Amino acid sequence: TIWKEAEIKEGDEVRIVGAYVKTFRGMPKLNLGDKAEVQALEEGTLEDITSSTPKPRTLEDVELSGGAMDVVVRGSLVDVREGSGLVMRCPDCRRVLQKSTCRVHGKVKGTDDLRIKAILDDGTAPMNVVFGKDLTEKLLNISIDEAIKITTDERNPDAIKEMAEEKLFAHNLEVRGMVRSDDFGPMMIARDAKIIELDVREEGAKLLTDLEGFE
Repeated sequence: TIWKEAEIKEGDEVRIVGAYVKTFRGMPKLNLGDKAEVQALEEGTLEDITSSTPKPRTLEDVELSGGAMDVVVRGSLVDVREGSGLVMRCPDCRRVLQKSTCRVHGKVKGTDDLRIKAILDDGTAPMNVVFGKDLTEKLLNISIDEAIKITTDERNPDAIKEMAEEKLFAHNLEVRGMVRSDDFGPMMIARDAKIIELDVREEGAKLLTDLEGFE
């Protein structure tokens, strides 16, 4: 947030002096007040960070930090929560409808969407994770059109949720996304995810080392 005129555009490389950081729901916010100074840097001064990937962190570490803009975590999917699967959203505000009703816009003609609401656990802490339509399609290897057809043919509104439980429960996932914290604790909004196979011997040795207190 900049409280004065500043000619900054996307892609500029700058040094900022005299700003301050506050957090909101665990997310850092950089604030540039009247005393803040923006110094232009020559192009190429900074390294390219667009293709970099953060190192995996434990869920406990992310929880204790209160949130993260971009983080990678690994854990076992231990629960697929209610509200997962095929849902209808308000075309105006994108809220999930209840019986074709939006709590803001009333009765509306909803649009189909897919999502998975899950709990990930890595042994240090659990965390709520939400996978949007694209990731749900990727993880379940199914399109939204196929999901609609399955739900209709089986006359089962929970068909996709049950599919997610069958395909993902107890599997290890590596997830990248943003974590926000509120009164209900931290929640990750995933932007990438993949199922991974862990080396049991390696993980067991690491656990023993941690328990014995060695580096």
